[in-house]
Amino acid sequence: MNHPIRLFRRFPCRALPLAALLAFFAMPGYAAEPGATSPACDLLTRAEASKILGKAVSDGKPGPDKKCFWEIPDGSGSILIQIMPAGNYHLPSYGEKYRKLDGIGKQAWVSDDAAEAEVQKQAIAVMVYGVKENGIIEALKLAVGRLK
Repeated sequence: MNHPIRLFRRFPCRALPLAALLAFFAMPGYAAEPGATSPACDLLTRAEASKILGKAVSDGKPGPDKKCFWEIPDGSGSILIQIMPAGNYHLPSYGEKYRKLDGIGKQAWVSDDAAEAEVQKQAIAVMVYGVKENGIIEALKLAVGRLK
């Protein structure tokens, strides 16, 4: 099965709307088994996710492949974080709003709805729906700061 993060890498954000990707993560059955955890859920607190999105969010929902998903209950905003091997980090070559970020991990970039950073032997992808670029960068900085 192609996971949305992999699909995200193949297509520009304009071609595959972020809302559709995030809706996939919120579908029943996507979350890991009850009681499961994900190291990605340790990279952002519920309070931080709420501050970034500007409204209260649900607890982080662990998903497969080291993912975690926070969502505003009314569906107006969400954050998805995934930890990956550093070999999965890439610099996109599309999108008018894509730009490199300095001072976050070894290398990093941000676009209008996503950001990614390479840190040591891992990479972090952050996708956000319902927030401006500064919120995406804030989520990425917090996650990178906590990655062990």
